[in-house]
Amino acid sequence: MKKWYPCELHCHTLHSDGSFSVKELLDTAEARHLSGICLTDHNTVSGWDEVDLYARIPVLKGTEYTTYHGHILSLNAGRMIDCFNICDIDKELRAIRESGGLVGMAHPYQLGTPICTGGRWDYDVKDFSLINYMEIWSEGEMLMTPANCRARKWWLSLLDKGYRITPTFGRDWHRTKGNKLLGACTLLHIDGEITAEKMKSAIKEGRTQLSLGITLNVSADGKAPGDRISSGKTVFRISLDRSRAELFADEYTLCAETVKVITNGDTTVYEGKAENCELTLETKENSYYVFELWGRLNGEGNHLISLSAPIYA
Repeated sequence: MKKWYPCELHCHTLHSDGSFSVKELLDTAEARHLSGICLTDHNTVSGWDEVDLYARIPVLKGTEYTTYHGHILSLNAGRMIDCFNICDIDKELRAIRESGGLVGMAHPYQLGTPICTGGRWDYDVKDFSLINYMEIWSEGEMLMTPANCRARKWWLSLLDKGYRITPTFGRDWHRTKGNKLLGACTLLHIDGEITAEKMKSAIKEGRTQLSLGITLNVSADGKAPGDRISSGKTVFRISLDRSRAELFADEYTLCAETVKVITNGDTTVYEGKAENCELTLETKENSYYVFELWGRLNGEGNHLISLSAPIYA
């Protein structure tokens, strides 16, 4: 049976510019009720051996290549790239993919020079099918900041062009100090017990949800985010799970108010009350359907609480 597992997909330790030891990162992840993490230190794999010593939850081993024109996330790859001498970005991304790895775009609209040289994505990618996933929520919290709004719009525009790119949240986790919205994470839809390999598959197959704490369960004919359905009259079943939000209720409060369904062209095709329900949509061929949950954060309205990866028709 598939279930949603809370994971953090972008983490740093003392092996690059983080304040965590590998053990401290893993202990803190468990304390935050995370089921799995990705270790993505900058330009190094030196922390990987320590993972095997201390991990009690699955860890997908990766690297964040910190370059002058963007930060490239690589998960479970069989090779390193020369991050300071990239002449052909597609060639380097293809090499990661061919070695068995996944490619992600980190915080594409982060402030760049002089705040964070290379933090903003400036590469001219010719073939976006080489990108497995994009951090559309980042900057330490899942609020619709200008950077996150622009990342979401870019991601939707790539979906419009037919690319199947998985949305993710990345806390870009370096330390415990200054963290907000502690329950925010990427949820991965996994069959059975979670493992590092199943985490990789869920990201690759687009079985993700970004959430501040309320899980938005969506299905149609047994299909879920990341799956393809037949076009035509489609009944979607929706339910809300508030159990993760309750774990962090002393830190912040969430109130779900509205469910929106977004399709091609960032078009809202449904907007209704956030509740357990069924809704029927006339789905169109070669379209995608993203489900969003909006509501109140600490009593303040108009916050995006959860966003599902697309269901495709």
